Amino acid sequence: MSGVQWLAEVDKRVRARMPDVEVSLPDEDLTTFMLGRRGVVLHAVGQQAMLAPSQSTGTTIADRLEHRVQHFDAMAFAISEETIAKGADAVCAHLQQNERTATKLD
Repeated sequence: MSGVQWLAEVDKRVRARMPDVEVSLPDEDLTTFMLGRRGVVLHAVGQQAMLAPSQSTGTTIADRLEHRVQHFDAMAFAISEETIAKGADAVCAHLQQNERTATKLD
């Protein structure tokens, strides 16, 4: 399985579970998922995919671009059939924290 195939499978599973997620595919080995103020970048390199989650603490696009993004520890997944579900679970878990935070504030 190639990194591009792995990313496509993770993408398919995330979109099925979270229909409101915004997905950007700037390059064939790079996928970005956004939901509210949370984002996850998946980058396939060789036989490994790196997941880098972040959360914006800014209120405007300008604020988000300027020093107001908190990055969390990256995770790595071997590119294989067995890790697709784990990759999708990790993306959804980070993005769902946005929904829990919004509920607490309402």
